[in-house]
Amino acid sequence: MAERTLGYAGTGSYGYDNVTVGWQGQGGPTLDHQVVAGIATKNISWTGMLGLSSLPTNFTDFNHPQPSLLGTLKDKGMVGSLSWGYTAGAAYRGQGSFGSLTLGGYDETRFIKNNLTLKFGEDSSWDLLIDIQGISVAIIM
Repeated sequence: MAERTLGYAGTGSYGYDNVTVGWQGQGGPTLDHQVVAGIATKNISWTGMLGLSSLPTNFTDFNHPQPSLLGTLKDKGMVGSLSWGYTAGAAYRGQGSFGSLTLGGYDETRFIKNNLTLKFGEDSSWDLLIDIQGISVAIIM
């Protein structure tokens, strides 16, 4: 997969757990029975990774797919679609331009109409990958 292309290799222990989107106790949804992995390797030094694929995970065969995090949010009516929007931000700017991840759509305030076209690979098993170095949250009242 994409990790091999980037020179990353390792093994993982997969299982299921409850995943809370947002800070626990702040009203974000908790999703039961989500696929999680502990990855044991020296090559990958990420703090964490959030899979944004809408495709389910298949451990043994294609007859028992496990829904993705985004798929579960859509199935429960918590997001309007399987799409997502990401903006990296620009902390180096004077007042800063913070990053943003929007599940189920995109942040219209960060969108500038353009003619940019991004070609995805023909193999749908390859996801668009981003490397998140850190996340901070501000509560706006």
